[in-house]
Amino acid sequence: MKKLLLTLYILFVGVLSHAQTTTMQYEGPMDIRVICGNYMIYMTLGDMKDAFVELPKPVQDKYAEFMDLPIGIKATINIIQGSKAQGSIMEPVVQRHIGAYLLKEGKAYIETKDEKKITKLEYKESAPIKDEAGFEVRPITFYEPGTKKAVFAGTINNIFK
Repeated sequence: MKKLLLTLYILFVGVLSHAQTTTMQYEGPMDIRVICGNYMIYMTLGDMKDAFVELPKPVQDKYAEFMDLPIGIKATINIIQGSKAQGSIMEPVVQRHIGAYLLKEGKAYIETKDEKKITKLEYKESAPIKDEAGFEVRPITFYEPGTKKAVFAGTINNIFK
């Protein structure tokens, strides 16, 4: 019985830690640029707002001014891993709630600083936790396939599966 339970546990952990892959749908840079180290991730504000309205009401209330951003603006978000500094309302929304969701859905265009286009990402998600604001999120990291270099690390709101 112990061997059976141990085998099932090992299989379960192996499935949970196995990287998944996503393919980017967009062919060129868009209005919102997210800088993550050596990578430029481009997203549309429309996609960001569509994801934002799916978030739980307490999250929407905390970041309500995000919805006031006009469609068509050009913006750059610089995400510095491990930093608590915040330059705009967009940074915590992207890094803690919707950025990873949009990447999982392939709603981005990604290139390196030397303009190499990245069309696929591997990602690993962890079990849900409560973030510092008390919201249910899952830590997630996206990697460039083959190199295992981290492209984006953040959390995804638990509302998104």
